[in-house]
Amino acid sequence: MWPEDFWEDYSNMAAAKRFEKVNIPRLKNALQLPGYYICRNGTCATAMEALLILLRRLAYPNRWCELVSLFGRAESELSIIDNRYSHLRDSLDLIWLDTGLFSELIHGKGASLQQCWGFINGTARPLARPIHSQRIMFNGHKRTHCI
Repeated sequence: MWPEDFWEDYSNMAAAKRFEKVNIPRLKNALQLPGYYICRNGTCATAMEALLILLRRLAYPNRWCELVSLFGRAESELSIIDNRYSHLRDSLDLIWLDTGLFSELIHGKGASLQQCWGFINGTARPLARPIHSQRIMFNGHKRTHCI
């Protein structure tokens, strides 16, 4: 399961999952995760463990072999647990995802786009030179037009 001191080390929570320790149980309740999940192979995982695996995968692109020591589970078990809850990561058809409200708040903070409700993770995605707004889309650091 978890190393005994995992929850005690606040830096583990903040750095590894980008969430405050006190907010993770709140997130588990908000997502209405069941108490535990029994996998087809007999592996049992608590909702909290599954959520932490999911959050870790969202926070940083890890391979399963890199998470074995952190979670104390085989790669296949981690994959099965992650697949069970992958709909939380893949589906944008969620009650709490109010794109209208998000775009309104983002625009209210000074963004020029009125229909923007999310952001790419910061990676510059190159694109062909646009006809309009070339200056806005040019990234001097990467020396290319990108989003």
